[in-house]
Amino acid sequence: MKYMKTLLSALLSFLPARTLPPATRWQESPLLAQLFRKSNTQGTFVLYDVSADTYTGLDQARASTRFSPAATFLIPSQLIGLTAGNTVGPSLAMPAENNLQPSVPMCEQNGGLQRALILSDIQTQGALPHLHAHLLKLEYGNHDVGSKHPHAFWESGPLAISALEQTRFLSRLAQGKLPYPTKAQRQTQDLFWLEQGGDWRLYGTTGWLTDREHPLGWWVGWVEKQGRIYGFALNGDMTEKEDTEACIALGKSCLRALGIL
Repeated sequence: MKYMKTLLSALLSFLPARTLPPATRWQESPLLAQLFRKSNTQGTFVLYDVSADTYTGLDQARASTRFSPAATFLIPSQLIGLTAGNTVGPSLAMPAENNLQPSVPMCEQNGGLQRALILSDIQTQGALPHLHAHLLKLEYGNHDVGSKHPHAFWESGPLAISALEQTRFLSRLAQGKLPYPTKAQRQTQDLFWLEQGGDWRLYGTTGWLTDREHPLGWWVGWVEKQGRIYGFALNGDMTEKEDTEACIALGKSCLRALGIL
């Protein structure tokens, strides 16, 4: 029975998310389809225009399908940690009372974005219910952290999130509308700033799934432009971790094609 419950939970994690936008709010973009074909990439891209409450993207079915968030989970984990008042290293934050430790120290600086490798060792079983409660509050994907200890639930499951859900979560963070302290949200926003142009600011981060037969790459974030917020998420089938740079380049091409950058 326990095995069957575990299997069912795993299967449900990767089914399409239940909250899909109505057809009138989704616009399939031929421009994005051309860019993905040109880059020989199988995947999806979603842009959420907060003011218009509309989505423009490629492949709505895939955009609605949940995958492990990989290192993009750094964004909610940072917010949770800042809210708890504890940081592990200069950028990776998690609750001190749960005795979480990062697998490696702060590792790189990229275009103004300080990044740390995400947690790979959860030392106390009590951390999981705590994190589940936070992810439920954030409405972050299926908010399922599992019950294994230790367990990299953000990479190998059961935590999973769709591209559509990523854009909604990130857009709420960008507006400071998550049910967390304004200061913690602002600090998290600042951490993921990437670059800016004449009338826009770009925020985001990448993630890559390494433990699958067909590795998956993520690039997610948001753009602030002329007082408007645009959340975005790209995921694509990748064979090498080095493809993440190509993933970012494709994502920027999509944003330019849609007139956001």
